[in-house]
Amino acid sequence: MRDRSLVARMLALSLLVMLCAVAATAWLAVKSTRQAIRQEQGHGIAYDSRVYDQVMGYAATHTEWSGVRPLLVDLAAITGRQISLTGEDGTFLVSSESSPPVLPARRSAYVDPLYVEGYLSADGSTIDRRAVGPYRLAGVGALDELTALTNACLRGYDQPPVTVLPDFSWTPSGAARVGDCVDASRREQLRPYVAPPAYLYINDPAAASGPVFDLSRASTLRIAGVSALVLTVAFVVTLLVGLRMSRPLRALIRATEQGTAGVPARLPARLPVRGRDEIGRLTAAFNDLSERRETVERQRRAMVSDIAHELGTPLTTIRAWLQAARDGVTDTGPELLDLLIDEADLLQHVIDDLRDLAAADAGRLRLHPEPVYVNELLDQVVAAHRSRAGGVTIVTEPSGDPEVILDPQRVRQAVGNLLSNAVRHSPAGATVTVRSRVDGDGDGDGDGDGDGDGDGDGDGDGDLVIEVADTGHGIAEADLPHVFERFWRADRSRSRDTGGSGLGLAIVRDLAEAHGGTVAATSHPGHGSTFTIRLPTVA
Repeated sequence: MRDRSLVARMLALSLLVMLCAVAATAWLAVKSTRQAIRQEQGHGIAYDSRVYDQVMGYAATHTEWSGVRPLLVDLAAITGRQISLTGEDGTFLVSSESSPPVLPARRSAYVDPLYVEGYLSADGSTIDRRAVGPYRLAGVGALDELTALTNACLRGYDQPPVTVLPDFSWTPSGAARVGDCVDASRREQLRPYVAPPAYLYINDPAAASGPVFDLSRASTLRIAGVSALVLTVAFVVTLLVGLRMSRPLRALIRATEQGTAGVPARLPARLPVRGRDEIGRLTAAFNDLSERRETVERQRRAMVSDIAHELGTPLTTIRAWLQAARDGVTDTGPELLDLLIDEADLLQHVIDDLRDLAAADAGRLRLHPEPVYVNELLDQVVAAHRSRAGGVTIVTEPSGDPEVILDPQRVRQAVGNLLSNAVRHSPAGATVTVRSRVDGDGDGDGDGDGDGDGDGDGDGDGDLVIEVADTGHGIAEADLPHVFERFWRADRSRSRDTGGSGLGLAIVRDLAEAHGGTVAATSHPGHGSTFTIRLPTVA
């Protein structure tokens, strides 16, 4: 299966999120803009209609435009518009501004009260009703004049004459062309009483000074262009960030592959730690793991060599004596058999130690806890080692006799390993002391005279502490951190005269940890060493 790049996935996800965000933003912007434009257009139409109506009313009741500026100023204050008038020939007439403004490219309306668009009139009339002219006074003469003008017009169409009434209807009503002739006659009659035709310009200063934005094709293309620019910038930034983030990850992958590329002993290289973020911490953790792996690999090689030595030495001895016996070089008497049995016991001891360590590593080291009196357990271990002490005195210094719950066989094994180690490194005439106490119990020293239960057993909920102290040559300070490592020995020659297999103290550590406890060592070179086992107990 083809590997999918982290950068590619980051780019895909980032672009998807950004595309959705840009699309949603653009949709909201277009929707809000469309609604705002509609609202603004509604207000603009209402304002423009008001301006048009009042300017038309002024034209219908005045014969010139010289006095219209106060009206334009008032309308401009109400509507927020700039209002200007020009003549039919483009001559500037008047404006709501103090100085002639720049006129818009398009005229807003044509103002002539005698020629009104029918859809702008409430009754559909093409002459503004406010243009009354001579009808403002006694209208009989004016109506007679209008009738004469109308009949003159009708004669041009071969129509019969009519009589015009005060409401500008006529009789008889069925005559054709009468309406057109009446309107034409009225315009001729009213022209001297109304203002001359003019062009009305209405301009919004806010819209003129601000950016023009609508939903035209150009604006839509601008939106698309800005969105594409945002996506491009986001793509480039994400790509750069992704490459920067993936570079140390790729280095980690290469280093890991180098460490597992068919050469088991090959270890991955150390990587420089750049930054204190998660990737930096991952790199530091990888370096720590590499160091631990190198340490484990070194220990594994040393362990294989040590196991070969520990198993090979007794096997070589057994084989040599058996060959000598077969060739008749030596006598096959009881002494030879005892020697072979000792070497076989040594070999079995190493194998048993290895089995215990393997069980501890695999978590299969089984414990069988039971109530045990500590003094009785320690006396058994000391008695078993006194016969092999070789001039070294072993004494016990118990503090009370607490009853605790633990695995007696495993604790005897741990204390026995410490005693064997202490006797091995102590000269003849030296003393090895085994001490025991319970720290943190009710009466402190377990003698029954405190404020505990007074039975002299020192039970409580504290820790059982067992110390094995010798007066031998001690351990160098540089060697103390390694004494519980497997196959470690201060004597690099691994002579049988100076040490055992190097597994005893490692087993002590595993047995203590299996009980939930610890083991520690202190030493003063030339004055001996002290090993302390601390185990949690339940009375």
